[in-house]
Amino acid sequence: MATMQEIQSRIESVRVTGQIAQAMKLVANAKITRCRTLWQGSRPFFEESQAIFKEAVRAVGGTSPLLNPAGGPTLYIVIGSDRGLCGGYNVGVSRLAYNLAQENPEGAQLFALGMRVRDYFARRSIPIAQSFPGMSENPFYADGMELAEQALALYTEGKVARIVLVYTRFVSLLSHRPTALSLLPLEDAPESGGPSVATEPDAEALIRELLPDYLAGCIFGALAESALCEQSARMTSMDAAVRNCDELIGQLRLRYNQARQDAITLELNEIVGGAEALAARR
Repeated sequence: MATMQEIQSRIESVRVTGQIAQAMKLVANAKITRCRTLWQGSRPFFEESQAIFKEAVRAVGGTSPLLNPAGGPTLYIVIGSDRGLCGGYNVGVSRLAYNLAQENPEGAQLFALGMRVRDYFARRSIPIAQSFPGMSENPFYADGMELAEQALALYTEGKVARIVLVYTRFVSLLSHRPTALSLLPLEDAPESGGPSVATEPDAEALIRELLPDYLAGCIFGALAESALCEQSARMTSMDAAVRNCDELIGQLRLRYNQARQDAITLELNEIVGGAEALAARR
């Protein structure tokens, strides 16, 4: 059985851990406000980027070779976090990307956004084309543009046949949903039905003009939404850690009081036993 000193040491250790978790919870809560503002500001741009590009595809009738690539591997852009302590946030999005890649018979490549995603796939058979640390908590539009340019280069060179964005959708502070969005080629592109614009400018030029902004808008919107999910997941995780620490401290204090009571009882028994021995000698 643990001594009172050992129990007291554990109580102090758990108390310090609880203080750290409480501090991280407060920091995450403060970051949620900034991330929510960023996400709400980027959401219209995210949705409009998809709408404009789909309308352009409808207008040109999907005739561009860029929209009908030959077979080949799929590029998965997976958005996770650089830091842990955020519950199952990274595991959920990484597992979804891994399952999609495993089901792809033509192979897969990976853009890993966040060190946790990189570490997850480093232990598995999916090749990591590039790793992008430092974007998860405070994304900028320039980050989305950088990723879009590199992904588009692989796509136009024929090194990948599809680009799929895997990120976490925000439902509420307590609920997030790992999601896969096919960026290229469009899986739900509307059929041609409007006036043709295939000659001025031609379809190829129009699609090439719109592609970088379309990809950058989608990726930046996903980065902003994933950042909000990361902080809300971290706040929830740290709140649970604080409550667990408080519960554990309560259990340890009960054990400490029991050990103290046992020690007092033992001392009293020794005193009474000594007194009885002295009385018997007399």
